[in-house]
Amino acid sequence: IVCEKCAVVATDKPGKLVCDLCREGHRAPSEAPDLVGLKRRAEEALESGGASATPAGGNEKKRPRILYEDRLFVRRLPLVVTASRIKEDVGLKDVRNIHWLSDRKGLFYGSCILQLKSPESLQNI
Repeated sequence: IVCEKCAVVATDKPGKLVCDLCREGHRAPSEAPDLVGLKRRAEEALESGGASATPAGGNEKKRPRILYEDRLFVRRLPLVVTASRIKEDVGLKDVRNIHWLSDRKGLFYGSCILQLKSPESLQNI
């Protein structure tokens, strides 16, 4: 691949190419890669345990899963739900706090986390 200015020079005098691709010494591959063979070797390596199945850059340790006994995740709420309506449905005296979950733009997307006054409150729901 060369620019339009170098196209004529590329065909007439290939040794005098001046575009960036030519300066870097780029050459077209002489044969197509064996993609099926590469895929098979990668699958064999995964099966034999030779390579990890984590994506590149996935060396970070996973955070431990923390289970809170006084919290309840609620999803598929209508976008116009109110805190008083949730408190009515759950039990007004049981809810300590409501954490509305939002997307990156700060808009509510139908999920929240209820913090209850005690773990026993969760059993009553």
